[in-house]
Amino acid sequence: MPRIGLLGCGNIAGIIAAHGGDYAAIDACYDIDTPRMQAFGDRVGARACDDIDALLRCDFPVLVEAASV
Repeated sequence: MPRIGLLGCGNIAGIIAAHGGDYAAIDACYDIDTPRMQAFGDRVGARACDDIDALLRCDFPVLVEAASV
């Protein structure tokens, strides 16, 4: 199963987590809202990265931008 990284851990990431499990595993995530990022990472079993550079250093083939403005 492909592994992905998520940039953003809010509503869009929640939809991906709820409906994308048959297609990909969430390996790592990052969000500027640290408590939300930690909670999301714990919920989906993903590594919560300290900053965006740490997210980009993780070993996954696909990064999904799931942040909304």
